[in-house]
Amino acid sequence: MIKNEAQLTRTLAKLGELRILVDDLRRDYDSKDWELKVAPLLEQVRLLQTEVDEYQLLSNMTLEQAVKGPLDKGVLIENIGELLSRLRIAAGLTQAELADRLGWDQPNVSRFESATYSGQSIAKISEYLDALGVWLHVRPATSEVPIVIRYKKTEQAQTVTLDDSADAPILVRGQSDVLSTVGSLSWTTPSEPTRASSNRWRAAGSYAAEPT
Repeated sequence: MIKNEAQLTRTLAKLGELRILVDDLRRDYDSKDWELKVAPLLEQVRLLQTEVDEYQLLSNMTLEQAVKGPLDKGVLIENIGELLSRLRIAAGLTQAELADRLGWDQPNVSRFESATYSGQSIAKISEYLDALGVWLHVRPATSEVPIVIRYKKTEQAQTVTLDDSADAPILVRGQSDVLSTVGSLSWTTPSEPTRASSNRWRAAGSYAAEPT
């Protein structure tokens, strides 16, 4: 993950080198041999470009846009450091600037955001988030990747079909902050769901759920 402008510069330079190497291999080998030789390099290019795209996207957003957009998804607790990094980037702060707000040393912020560091306490995470003006909501699940369903305004109620194996909590966002929970589905009032079968629910109000 790219966390600062220096890392962005190095990653862009590495991307340039890899693309030149791919072009050289394209000239030196026939089509079949080229595909075999270049496949690992193309995967490196793809991964690095994904990191660049993410950093530039977050850097060009406001924090509110990021929280309501690309960062509006569940994250495993062991990946908390990278989530904090993404929030800081979207807030337009360097590690040194955030360290000043927190009264920490910059290396401590860097370590706190590291994917390999697991010593973040709840108190310190809250302190970090307070400096950004962000709240973090924690939700348990029985699967690694929770299903997410978002509300959209509809003229008619819709029926939502769930995978029979889906037993993770389902987060539903609407115009109301008040959630009512039935089974593993959460709905914003006044769209109270009714159960149609073991894995089908119907929203009877003006807002209905739509799988993302």
